[in-house]
Amino acid sequence: MARLALVAAGGLARVVLIDVRPDVDERHASKLHAVAANLCEKLPGTPVVFFHHSAAAAAAAALARAHACVAPTTAVDAQIPGLEGFSVGRNVRQYNALLKTEAFWRSIGEDRDTVLLAQADSGICGAGAAVEAFARYDYCGAVTRFGAAWAPTQNGGFSIRNVGCMRRVTRAFAAGAFRDGNTRHGGIGISAARPGGVNEDAFFTQGAALFCDKCPAAVAHEFAEETLHVHNATTREPVSGALLDDERVAKVFFPRRRAWGFHKNWNYGQHAARRRAWEK
Repeated sequence: MARLALVAAGGLARVVLIDVRPDVDERHASKLHAVAANLCEKLPGTPVVFFHHSAAAAAAAALARAHACVAPTTAVDAQIPGLEGFSVGRNVRQYNALLKTEAFWRSIGEDRDTVLLAQADSGICGAGAAVEAFARYDYCGAVTRFGAAWAPTQNGGFSIRNVGCMRRVTRAFAAGAFRDGNTRHGGIGISAARPGGVNEDAFFTQGAALFCDKCPAAVAHEFAEETLHVHNATTREPVSGALLDDERVAKVFFPRRRAWGFHKNWNYGQHAARRRAWEK
């Protein structure tokens, strides 16, 4: 794959839209299209690069045809030098392993590039130009209740990433400068239940805190909100396009503060009980 050209827009070189599931059905494709449309509208002039599973090549091509801002598409298990045949798409552990490779970040761009990484359950609520306030950091994501006390995990599903920082952290880990989930400053630790270490966002939150410029919690709260459980009151289907309207999102879903973006509006499994309680 050719190295991506630098396009400066609000401090971002590009948006990395990533979804590595091999089976993209019609329902999931609609989510990808909703997210791509949102990114194109909010960040005009910023290319969106779609990283996908090779088995989803047809869905990737359809996404690129439908949205002018979607530039190259890349099959992570076939088109990234050094990762040919990389097992990905079966579970979250494989996804985490993928993002912890230096080869993946090398394929994103140059060390100077800062990108917005977005999954198929994320979106931008605020003005696109406001990204400049967050893109000055090497890593920034919605604050979660997980992670080490000295570096609470900032979610990676919708996050600001500096390519050089991501590569620096992976190299530091390879050199033994810190342990995955158990740095010299403490951490979650590796156990039999987590043989691959912590999730990639916990890994990079801790690594960025040690070796880069991670955004402080106050900025992270302004950047994004984590885990929305929003469903249509009649159909119980997850809301998609309506979530991407600035004023309604700000007034209804973020009454305490206005976050620039969000992650996890389509969360089905882990929080099903909480969602059912909300629907009652």
